[in-house]
Amino acid sequence: MAGCSTSTPIPAPTFTAMASWPSASTTVPSATTTTSIIETPISSATATFLSKSSPTPYAGPNSLLYIQDDNRLFSIQGDGSNQHEIAQGIQFTVSPDKKKMVYRTAETNASNQDEMVVLDLEQEKIIYRWRIPGYCEGFFMSSRFAWSPDSQRIAFILVRYDLVDPAPDCKLEYNLEDWGIYQIDLTSANITHPSLVDSYFGSWSAGMGLLYSPDGSKIRLDTYSPMFDTETWEPVAQEPHYGALQLCDRPEKVSICDGYNLCIHGQKNDEKARHLTSYQTPGEAITTFKLFSNCSAIAYQTDDRMLHILSLSSEDDISIGTNVWEYFIAPDNSKIVFYEQDRFMEEANVFIISSDGSNKYPIARFPRRNAAINGPLMALSPMGDKVAFVNRDGIAIVDLDGNNFVQLVNLPDGAPTDKISLEILGWH
Repeated sequence: MAGCSTSTPIPAPTFTAMASWPSASTTVPSATTTTSIIETPISSATATFLSKSSPTPYAGPNSLLYIQDDNRLFSIQGDGSNQHEIAQGIQFTVSPDKKKMVYRTAETNASNQDEMVVLDLEQEKIIYRWRIPGYCEGFFMSSRFAWSPDSQRIAFILVRYDLVDPAPDCKLEYNLEDWGIYQIDLTSANITHPSLVDSYFGSWSAGMGLLYSPDGSKIRLDTYSPMFDTETWEPVAQEPHYGALQLCDRPEKVSICDGYNLCIHGQKNDEKARHLTSYQTPGEAITTFKLFSNCSAIAYQTDDRMLHILSLSSEDDISIGTNVWEYFIAPDNSKIVFYEQDRFMEEANVFIISSDGSNKYPIARFPRRNAAINGPLMALSPMGDKVAFVNRDGIAIVDLDGNNFVQLVNLPDGAPTDKISLEILGWH
């Protein structure tokens, strides 16, 4: 493990407490309201909803954030009003308190004039911006941004971008010292760049995700890599990984272990007690899992996008979905909502299933989009009463009982669905 030294001086950032961000309004057809659950197969280009009840006023979060065309950030109210473009860039990441967002102003990872910008989402104003070091055509790329639990610090990694040759007239030099980890403190506007120059910061680091400890005092490059104190940047030994979730009032925790399976860990979190699953091949490896808040069960997804429910009392394991792209557990623990795309037909579904794996039914069924999937296709509202999802026509919302369908975002008529990308960042 490489030693640590004092922080490298960094060019002063621009810290703008109330700087105005110019929004670019986009004219979009108004939202379309329909109601009820789908009960018949879909064969046309648009979904058919059977009217059962009149629409009810939306009383959830104020707006939905989504990305269109890979780099355009939009906001729209839950009733379809006040749709407007907020910013353009890449790697948009919302803070834990949902009040701020950080992103890069580059159009792609190799774009020039690359800045890191922090946006106040409530006022849609820039509160911080910093020019990312690089040379000529923006030959640095960063890891995904990581927010500290208190939403006051942002960490990321800069690594060299080697896929494009430097411009012939490039006079700037590439500095090895610019490699590595950065931490931005939004309270003081200080930038920390410790001299951690070692094998951790190779070109592969750009795909990694930094992880803060629950108290924000430590950070690591991913779930199992070395750990550092965020004040001294000295290595921290014997720190447990943070992928583990506490089993309510029990002393054990559950996490992904040995790269494939779910395990129950002992009190120290690094003591493997026993396996809950027994997968052995890469395609079966568990990639994500979510614990029911009452600790009754676990929903998990494998590398081949199979979705399962695992009971923590009986340890029965039930497969509930194939080719699943997003899934959420309802706040009352009664059901799971998930977005599934048919492998062989031009159809996608938003399904509801009971927490015991029974009573699976669709609340929306529609022809799937052909555009590349670059991010989330679905988001459950914080109250758990509505779900927003990407469909063929844009983005829609519907109640979890299948009623009060609203086509929230309407793409222009004739827009090529295989060219226009959409991803949902979540409710704000």
